[in-house]
Amino acid sequence: MIVTESPDEQRHEMFRKGIISASIKHSENINISVVLKAVIIITQMIQTGCSDVQNGQYNQYKNQLQIDGTLEKLINIYNNKKIENKEIISNVALAISFLFKAAPLPAEYNTNIIQLLKDCSQNADEELCISALQALTCLAECETNHDLILSGEYSKVIASHLKDQTKQKICLHSIYLAIVLFQKGSNENKNILKGNISITLGLKLSFSRNKYIAKAGKDLHSLLQV
Repeated sequence: MIVTESPDEQRHEMFRKGIISASIKHSENINISVVLKAVIIITQMIQTGCSDVQNGQYNQYKNQLQIDGTLEKLINIYNNKKIENKEIISNVALAISFLFKAAPLPAEYNTNIIQLLKDCSQNADEELCISALQALTCLAECETNHDLILSGEYSKVIASHLKDQTKQKICLHSIYLAIVLFQKGSNENKNILKGNISITLGLKLSFSRNKYIAKAGKDLHSLLQV
């Protein structure tokens, strides 16, 4: 709970003190609940590395976690067929994706991880859904990841979230994802998005009673008109 409740600056300090290195050791524990707690802490910490950096910039922790072997250990957990706990695998996929903010997800596992994130973004668990959308948005900052993100008519899923303002946080993070896909995307992928996200929908979002949705909706509406 300490990690969950810590503001970003405290988490940065915890990173500097080696909390990820300490937590990754517990990922080899035979007790599944211990492993789960460890990967949740790691995921939260790695997501903090995405804060305070602009669109298109890498995760602050990426280089260090690649050099010290943390990334390799996360990949090993993800590929470990003996681990059947879906929450562990989902959190590891999130951690890897946050780590690859604005960077191409390696071909060895990009298809599987992006598909898992897309599945999680349709999960009934709202918190998991939002985390998956945030991770996809980080990956969308690199155009190389776009084809996999938009495969399987995923733009329809994004559109369905945009049309449902009863789940405001999911709607908002779906707008953020759509905006980055438009900003960084090829003309072909922009047209795929426009096939499911209409200018009218963008306009409707811009008039939302939720000020955050309205602001993001205005940005999306502008991109749809280009």
